[in-house]
Amino acid sequence: MVAISAFSWRFIENPFRRHGPSTTRSEWTSVGAGAAMLALLVAIGTLFTATDGLPVRASAAFLKSEQTVNTFWRGREACLVGRTNDRERDCRFGDPRPEAPYFVLWGDSQGDQHGPALDAVARDMGMGFLQLTRPGCAPIAPDPAASGWQSRAVQDCNASRADALKRIVDDPKIAFVVISGRWSNETSLEWATGQLKEAVDRITAAGKPVLLVAPPGVFPTGGGRCLVRRAFMGADDAICGRSRAESDAEGTPLEAALRAMAQDRSDVAVFAPRTLFCDAQACHPRKGDVPLYYDGGHLNVEGSLFLTRAWKDALTGLRSLSGK
Repeated sequence: MVAISAFSWRFIENPFRRHGPSTTRSEWTSVGAGAAMLALLVAIGTLFTATDGLPVRASAAFLKSEQTVNTFWRGREACLVGRTNDRERDCRFGDPRPEAPYFVLWGDSQGDQHGPALDAVARDMGMGFLQLTRPGCAPIAPDPAASGWQSRAVQDCNASRADALKRIVDDPKIAFVVISGRWSNETSLEWATGQLKEAVDRITAAGKPVLLVAPPGVFPTGGGRCLVRRAFMGADDAICGRSRAESDAEGTPLEAALRAMAQDRSDVAVFAPRTLFCDAQACHPRKGDVPLYYDGGHLNVEGSLFLTRAWKDALTGLRSLSGK
């Protein structure tokens, strides 16, 4: 503290206590000092940019975790963010053969996160799939109250829902439909599941079985981002997980609502992967030292591939219902 006080007095306070008019020399000295400081800051910023953040500062474990967390599904830019003018071409994955039977993945970012596993399983099954996803737009029947006075985002979302439903219902080549979303973000769970049921009824009436996919779970402390931060600090990452009881309390209501929708129906099934990330006491955003989440609520590529076997079981059963 004494050293800081002495520095502050010498270079911050004392200069302002000197009285008298400034001179040309003192003014140019101030300008030169300011320019030198600015140049120093620019040089430091350029150094960090050119070296991608001076990675030598970080451990190998951190760099590996960061790379895993920040590896995105290749369909994300075109099929979730929407940077494509040809969805039928750029958002078709799995078996690339034009004559291959195919299914549709309809959802929001919760659907997009499953792309890597679905791509692998679809190829293995000799099927393609078409990804119809829009961020922040849960897959449900369009809201009849979405009139012109609502925001442009709401209107665009409802238009996207209508387009997706029409695309699904009208195409006889579609074998089945995978629907994945965060319906708990809607006005109410009851309203959202009611709109979802309407969409499911329209799809199954067209002869297409449906697989309803519940979210994989949420980690309030940041999931993959938390793992990266803790790895950088070399700190324990236990705080990145959460208790099984907390996860169950948050995830069970939606999972139960989806199962109720599928009850006594042979053409609707449910895939709820949340518990696959949990043991009896806690839920974890990683497997061993491999992060499975991008943030607190979305899987990264490794997390999606972690579910490959479970996806294969779910899709094999659904395909048998479709007969394609």
